[in-house]
Amino acid sequence: MSCSIGDWDNDFTRASKTCNQIRSKSLPPSQGAQALANLVSTVERLEMRLKQMEEDLSSQGGFGSTGFNNISRPELARRRSLMDSLKVQVESLLGPAGIGAAASQNLFSTSNSSSQKCSNPALGGAQQQQLQSSSLAMQEDMLNELAAGVGRLKNQSQMIGEESRMHVRLLNEMDVDVDRATVGFEDEAKHAEQARQQTSVKKLYSIIAGLSILLLFLLSVGFS
Repeated sequence: MSCSIGDWDNDFTRASKTCNQIRSKSLPPSQGAQALANLVSTVERLEMRLKQMEEDLSSQGGFGSTGFNNISRPELARRRSLMDSLKVQVESLLGPAGIGAAASQNLFSTSNSSSQKCSNPALGGAQQQQLQSSSLAMQEDMLNELAAGVGRLKNQSQMIGEESRMHVRLLNEMDVDVDRATVGFEDEAKHAEQARQQTSVKKLYSIIAGLSILLLFLLSVGFS
């Protein structure tokens, strides 16, 4: 049997809607009996496909291989929990208070022992308790996986925080280096300006000295 996960989800949604309609007694008795019979048949098919998913996941050690590929263990556990809840609701409909119980009490299973479980309140209660225990175990596994995921996220966030603090330190050091370089450039600029001014003054003094010597020479020539 090969189908996609989407097909299973669609069939489950329709079965759950039908179950709610029957439980609310919104259908006439004749339609309710037929709807219950169809619901039981649909639940049987859903259960078979879900078991196939579980077998595929167990045999492959991670992912299914026959139409249910790429399904994770938490997703499969969630579907099992939903399926167990729907089975409990259908079993309650097959009891004495359910619609069409006399005509449908042997439709939920392919064996006589399963039919007896549905019609026997004591066995039904024990089965419901077993299903609830299985659901709780699945939910506990999901919570454990969720806790592990939260732990991994916490470790990753701590690593990211350490890297961020390291980057901040590097940026601060770069700011300090830039400030030092800026101060150095300013000092060099001041020294260059002072050197330029000193060079200009020396040239002026040299010109004055030369002119003074020339004036003295001319005066000595004139007096002679």
